[in-house]
Amino acid sequence: MKKIVGFALLFLINLSVIAQVNIYVSPVGNNNDAGSKEQPVATIKRAQELVRELKAQDGLPDKGVRIMIEAGEYTLDESLVFTPEDNGEKDKPVIFQGAEPDGVFITAGLKITNWRKVKNNHWVASVPEVKSGDWYFRQLFAGEKRLTRARIPNTGFLKTKGPLSKYADIVGKYTWNQKMREEQPGQYWESRCGFQFNKGDIQQWENWDEAEILTYHSWESSWQTIREIDPVKQDVHFNSPCRYPIGTFGKEMRYRVENIPAAMDQPGEWYLDGKKGEVHYLTAEGEDPSTMEIYAPYLNEFMSFQGDSLKKVQYLSFKNISFKYARYNLGIYDMTPQWPQEIKKGLPQFPNHPRGGYTDAQAAPRSGQAVELVNAEHIQFENCRFNHVGAYAMRIGERCFNIKLQGCEMFDLGGGGLLLGRPDRNVVKDRIPFDLAPGYNIISNCYIHDGGKVHPAAVGLCVMQSHNNLIEHCEIGYTGNSGISNGWCWTDHVETYNFNNRFIGNYIHHTSQTMGDAAGYYNNGASRGTILQENFIDQIVKGPGVHGVVDGMGMDSHSRYIHFERNVIGKTSGKVTSFARQTGPWNFTWKDNNFNWDIERPVFAHSPELDHSEFTIVADFKLPSTFLDLSGWTEQQWVLSKNGKSDTDGYYGMLVEGGKAIAYLNVGGGKENNHQLVIENELQEDAQNRFAISYDGKIFRFYVNGAVVEKKIAKTRKPGNGKLVVAHLGANCLRYSVDQLLIFNEAIKDKKMGALTPESTNLTFQWEQPQLSGAKVDFEQIKKEAGIKAPYRTFLKVAIQ
Repeated sequence: MKKIVGFALLFLINLSVIAQVNIYVSPVGNNNDAGSKEQPVATIKRAQELVRELKAQDGLPDKGVRIMIEAGEYTLDESLVFTPEDNGEKDKPVIFQGAEPDGVFITAGLKITNWRKVKNNHWVASVPEVKSGDWYFRQLFAGEKRLTRARIPNTGFLKTKGPLSKYADIVGKYTWNQKMREEQPGQYWESRCGFQFNKGDIQQWENWDEAEILTYHSWESSWQTIREIDPVKQDVHFNSPCRYPIGTFGKEMRYRVENIPAAMDQPGEWYLDGKKGEVHYLTAEGEDPSTMEIYAPYLNEFMSFQGDSLKKVQYLSFKNISFKYARYNLGIYDMTPQWPQEIKKGLPQFPNHPRGGYTDAQAAPRSGQAVELVNAEHIQFENCRFNHVGAYAMRIGERCFNIKLQGCEMFDLGGGGLLLGRPDRNVVKDRIPFDLAPGYNIISNCYIHDGGKVHPAAVGLCVMQSHNNLIEHCEIGYTGNSGISNGWCWTDHVETYNFNNRFIGNYIHHTSQTMGDAAGYYNNGASRGTILQENFIDQIVKGPGVHGVVDGMGMDSHSRYIHFERNVIGKTSGKVTSFARQTGPWNFTWKDNNFNWDIERPVFAHSPELDHSEFTIVADFKLPSTFLDLSGWTEQQWVLSKNGKSDTDGYYGMLVEGGKAIAYLNVGGGKENNHQLVIENELQEDAQNRFAISYDGKIFRFYVNGAVVEKKIAKTRKPGNGKLVVAHLGANCLRYSVDQLLIFNEAIKDKKMGALTPESTNLTFQWEQPQLSGAKVDFEQIKKEAGIKAPYRTFLKVAIQ
């Protein structure tokens, strides 16, 4: 072997006198060869070793080293690890380059072979490494297709009945109270280890102890395995906790059961029998798994970059390489990493080594990653793909600077695409050194989509405790949680390392599909100097059964210090921008967006011209977002109201609720005298709408875009003396959409309400939306230019909007 290595070094040293050395890798190469074009090596790892040998012998050539990887598939038997020993230099980079785009595939999966037919379309393959306990997998792929692990139900979700029966009436006692964690650890944790199910939903199936249950809470999700089933009380007890007990956000939470034989009832489904070491697969008609190139992930990571605080990994580049098939782990508990020691303080009989689960905060930051960078700088990825992974595709972590991703695609993701930073909530209190915070990284023209396959709480692109980063012209879509999440602090007046980040020209769409408290762009905590400019956020629609708000942009607790300029919010089922407690639009600066937070919310003190015993009220507005076609959607988007609450004498109001237009009138005498009228299917999205109500002492009428409904009341109305509020703060998507409000001291009948103008007789009050002066902005052009630019658009195969 020494002779072979010596020959390779002699070859490389001779080449090092020229500007750049090329080392060649081929699927038909031989690791005993020199790495020349005529005699390529077979693996990336061997090419990495040759670079190290070259550096040790003669240093890097004047223009560095390029590892040319010929088209084909390269299966890793262990993750690639890059250390300072692999470093390039500023003008002498080390470049790993696929010979052609879409031709080089590095996989961390193993092919499943030796399939045998059991009966009909049911096939089985033995996997000895699973039976021995050396391997376990929860994902299976047929080429580029993610196969469905057998699940109940096949589509949609089951719903919990409520908390574990013993906690049904007191679960709130254990939700937020940290004192209970110390004084009653058994109850505190047990309340998180199960729920009550509806009859028949959970059974003592064959192999029920190998089942894994995914529960969707509000902003986070959990994986849990079954410890015990009580069919009488209809309680299922788990081996590990979730973050919040069932009942915190509601009794009926969504969940599904995976990996039991009884669930394998659809072609394309599979399950793994860990005890026997067998994978079962149900084929479609005519399929033969022996010819389908079926892979199971074997490694968690494709590669990692491991420098230290004194010497970083640097000046490495990767181009035209696809990475696929990566695993994920359970046994991760953010609240109690040493599980089950804490619950055993109160319940000593709890098992010592329970089967693993997963619980984490929103964004699933501890779920893992297929590529990890720590203590690295000047690392570049261009035209690379990362797909079919079990967690995040990549994490740019501690002390990482000047990392650049350009024209990369991350898709079919168990978690999210990119996590930039680390989940430190209070860097001051926890004494986190500032130099740990990554910064000055660039994510440009990247395409992140189809995430949350395993961890639905993960986000497309997450920036936490990281600064001076640029995220520009990316497209992010089809995620379970938010498209972009920025910040990681829920406390006021706390210094964070999240500042000076710029989000420019991104296209964010179809995100937040299964989780709540989510948005196209979501922010948490102070973020000084951060800019959002010319982003287009569209089609953000709340999914069925989701607990929590889903908005175009969400400013969560203590968010502030961000500048928003020339952004376009398109269609969203919730608010254009929502604000949690301890924040509001006054904590930000706004300029030339297609929504306007610089206009004061119209609130008018009572005066006689606002309230008459007989009256007509007209409101003209344009719906800037769509929530008309959402079955069962009930968030109320108020146009106006007066006199407080609906049970107040003289109350009146108009609102939009899903596809419904609703009007209220309280003629006086308590809540039993509050009347409601509803008109459906008349609202016009992205167009001008007219609402009007009138009352003549007998008939209450409601007009919507030409349609009229009425109700006979025949009672003298008692006017109120409360405030008139236009587009309530809680209904932001109509706040700047109400263009005109007219009030008349007579009741106009039927469709005549549609013809009323400020010049009509008996007008007592008129208000028009004020217009701010400023540059005229071409929002259609911003929408067109948002997202990926040429030439990366061609490589990433994305369509022009």
